[in-house]
Amino acid sequence: MLAARRVRRLTGISIEDWRELSGRFPELAPDPGRLAAHSRARLTRLAARSLASGRWAVALDGDPPGVDPTVYVSAHIGSLQALRYCLRARAVPAATLLGPFNLERSAAEWQDRAFDRRHPIAFPHFFPAANVHRLRTALRSGSLIAAGDLPARAGLEESLLGGMVRLDPRPFRLARTAGVACRPAFLTLPEGRWTLTLGEPLPDDEDEAVRAFAGVYRRVAKAAPVDLDGVVYLQLARGARA
Repeated sequence: MLAARRVRRLTGISIEDWRELSGRFPELAPDPGRLAAHSRARLTRLAARSLASGRWAVALDGDPPGVDPTVYVSAHIGSLQALRYCLRARAVPAATLLGPFNLERSAAEWQDRAFDRRHPIAFPHFFPAANVHRLRTALRSGSLIAAGDLPARAGLEESLLGGMVRLDPRPFRLARTAGVACRPAFLTLPEGRWTLTLGEPLPDDEDEAVRAFAGVYRRVAKAAPVDLDGVVYLQLARGARA
């Protein structure tokens, strides 16, 4: 009973929900709930420690972020908020695009203020994803972080953890129309080690960009499968089944 409550409190879904999710994504493991809770607790502790100390020391997988504006495409795995902090701590003005699942503002505003005391950057922490004109303007002076796994419509289907996920071409299209680079970016805990994964710049062609991003996402998810956001992916799995 205590374990079941802990899993729901830390991950947002129940042990039974995680079992359902593992049926949709078999490489998650047969009963991933407890592992997911352990990973989420560790990620939360690391983020709190970094926020308090101002030191965002994570292992870097890939070339470091550059100074030029970039669209960083991520997904609901690990932490989008910590990804933003890791980039901003490296003097990269980066903001998260807010969509239906990553509306983190009410809980995170005080954390943003605490972060800014140590790493002040004159660039917002977020932008509404729907205002495309404003996003192109923002990309003149900073970078944007967009989740690529929540398409508004059908999206492009790619394999992930033994199942299928639909990926959104809009972040790649935004980068192309704004004339900036587009890179995969993830903050996860493979083998309990906080890791910032930054992929190579993606092709301009949307379909090729989606396929290249999916390849990086598969590698990240395989290394840290229980870092998947259970709340988001359970809804996606049930929506796909409906």
